[in-house]
Amino acid sequence: GMDDTGTLFFSDNSNPGRGFQQPWFYWNLVGEKTNWHFERPSLGGATSEEFQKVWPINSTGDRGEKPLESYTAACGLSIYRGDALPELRGDMFLCEPCGHLVRRGKVTRTEGKVTLSNPYEHAEFFASRDFYCRPVWTATGPDGCLYVVDMYRGIIQDRPWVGPEFEERILQNGMDQVKMRGRIYRVVPENFQPAPKPRLLDETPAQLVAHLAHANGWWRDTAQKLIVLRGDKSVVPALKEMAGSHENPLARLHALWTLEGLEAAESDLIFAKLADADPRVRGAAIRLCEPALKKGDAGTLKKLAALTGDADLTVLRQLVLSLGFSKAPEAIATIEKVAEKHLTSEIVYLATMTALYKNETPLIKRMLNGSVFRTITDATVRTSAQQRWKAGIQSWKGIPHSPKKMDAETVALVEQGYQTYQQLCVACHGEDGRGVQVPGSTAPLAPPLVGSKRVLGPKEVSARILLHGLTGPVEGKNYEASLMPPLGAVNDDAWIASVLTYVRQEWTNSASPIHPKDIAKIRTVTKAREQPWTIEELKNFDLPMLVDRKLWKASASTYPKPENAIDGKRDGGHASSWHGQNQPGCWFALDLGKPYTLTQLILDSFYEDRYPRAFMVQVSEDGKTWSPPIAEGKGEGVLSHVTFEPVVARHVKITETGTAIERWQMTEVYVYGADAAHDEAITTRSR
Repeated sequence: GMDDTGTLFFSDNSNPGRGFQQPWFYWNLVGEKTNWHFERPSLGGATSEEFQKVWPINSTGDRGEKPLESYTAACGLSIYRGDALPELRGDMFLCEPCGHLVRRGKVTRTEGKVTLSNPYEHAEFFASRDFYCRPVWTATGPDGCLYVVDMYRGIIQDRPWVGPEFEERILQNGMDQVKMRGRIYRVVPENFQPAPKPRLLDETPAQLVAHLAHANGWWRDTAQKLIVLRGDKSVVPALKEMAGSHENPLARLHALWTLEGLEAAESDLIFAKLADADPRVRGAAIRLCEPALKKGDAGTLKKLAALTGDADLTVLRQLVLSLGFSKAPEAIATIEKVAEKHLTSEIVYLATMTALYKNETPLIKRMLNGSVFRTITDATVRTSAQQRWKAGIQSWKGIPHSPKKMDAETVALVEQGYQTYQQLCVACHGEDGRGVQVPGSTAPLAPPLVGSKRVLGPKEVSARILLHGLTGPVEGKNYEASLMPPLGAVNDDAWIASVLTYVRQEWTNSASPIHPKDIAKIRTVTKAREQPWTIEELKNFDLPMLVDRKLWKASASTYPKPENAIDGKRDGGHASSWHGQNQPGCWFALDLGKPYTLTQLILDSFYEDRYPRAFMVQVSEDGKTWSPPIAEGKGEGVLSHVTFEPVVARHVKITETGTAIERWQMTEVYVYGADAAHDEAITTRSR
């Protein structure tokens, strides 16, 4: 579906709206450099979980199950752009034939970011109790009304989704015979009197120009298309006049693009429109500068560089995206200026990550060391912005990571940790986390924290170091400060958790937060410890990923083929992923074939919104009697990292304890450990 400015809205089977935060065209800035193999930065899930829930009034499902609860066949998307129903203008309409309904999505723009919401509480714009009602398409008509196409059919499911019981019901009720039918609904206002039917094919190009100001988007689009297809440049003067001074901004917008289609959009007019009163027109004028930018035109670049003070974020977003076509240092400097001024803008962030792909400019380097964000006074806003930019930069390196919204507790931990780090830790580890270099010495005072596997790895390691200290060489290197002092005796669990959470989130680091309850548990396990740890002892937690899966067997509470999660294929498709419910009690289990000493799991959901919302992990020797939880936590997007004290077990079970509309998907589960016989003393030594 397309709105009045040409922004495209997409959907797929289970996603009722996606791809609309940034014009899809600009992914070419990255895709053409990478042959379209890249991790696309994002603003997180395109729609809320509430928007994914559907409200059918038909009591029967399509597979003999209960009625549909969330989207499974989202299709027929359009943006209503007519003039007969002004209260619907700009709203999205989307069909769900499995639910016998049509969703109306309110399209809201807040600081340029688009959100979709259902204006009805637990209800839909259109819903039917007729099982054969199958809405599949929506459109704005020439009369300005909304049209809905109903395929009216008995069976729409693919064969793999039809079970034996439902197949019997199909045949008994003759549902397979309800086909080759259909109907079209027209949604009109009361007392509607349609205007004369359009006869645009019979009109001259000069007559068509007037329709570019029509209140109905169907007329504007059709008139523009016909003018461009006919290629009659006699209308260029009229189009220039309309683009320059027409009172309707949409008329000015269409006139500009029609001139572009006729290859008659001259630079003087384009530059004038950079100062248009309407941001939609200014954005279009910036786009029309792209051919000149690709040619390296210095005059165009200078004109665009003067727009960094524009008050509209969508214009600034367009400025950044269009400048991505230029390799000139001035273009990069302009992008940096916009980005630094609008660090908290989500749409400027996404545009910058696209336009500067893999270009670690001075600003990007300041983002990586965290210094640029200290100008943001609000801790919650600052943390959110820093996480967002870090996620985008990580996407450049192919690391599957999406920006996470931190809860208030985590934000407070990061903020307190920052204060503590500045007062205490910075003296040895430095502002940039890479260790303070002493003049005349060959080694820094302390090991680097950036990228450290002790910082980013199991919380059981970093917590032990802060609680009891660390001594001796680190990975074969000796540092000036040879002892990391124990801090657990004089600081409480919240203090330890805040420092660790901060360093796991700062600079280029990105690891899950550590909470006071985690520290309390580890403090109890290690309470007898009196000496600092050594790297050799902590290696007990650094066990490798198990790669020999020949003996492994998977089972689950729901959905067939849990073995898909251990097939070694990471592509997110149905044929190589396991799908469960994001509801309490749903579980996935592994029989490893023999006992192992285990320390970590990584749950790979492939998609950023299909992670387990909360979970617990249990182990067993026989697969029947399960231990108390050895780990509890929350999922973390694409990759959920689960660590625990070393434990010997053959069976592992992950149970969902949270709730979400979106499914729980695992394309792969990674297990870290060693043969139990390989190191019988691991558990003893770690204690």
